[in-house]
Amino acid sequence: MKKGKMYQVSIDEIEYQPHFIMVYASEDAKDEDLQRLATDFILSQNPDLRESDLVDRKPRR
Repeated sequence: MKKGKMYQVSIDEIEYQPHFIMVYASEDAKDEDLQRLATDFILSQNPDLRESDLVDRKPRR
């Protein structure tokens, strides 16, 4: 198990309020990982939203 920490992810590019979401991730998480976690959370909490509704959403690999 990797050591983790709490990150405050800015989601200014995304049409969503609030503009910050707290995410718990590994210490070596990259910005793309944090953005994915934040947007996945948004989608899980808002069933009316689609991935295409999020301006800065990148396709999954």
